[in-house]
Amino acid sequence: MSLTVNFSYALLFSSKPIAMLYLRVKRPIQFAFAAFFGVAGLRLLTSR
Repeated sequence: MSLTVNFSYALLFSSKPIAMLYLRVKRPIQFAFAAFFGVAGLRLLTSR
């Protein structure tokens, strides 16, 4: 199962339009994850 999924990702991201789309949305996705984990970390630090 995982071989099929990974092979599908490889085929998908090897296409030029999808790779360009990913490069365009990569930074906002990273920002969203950083904000989420930053808030979660602060909540852990401030909880009792």
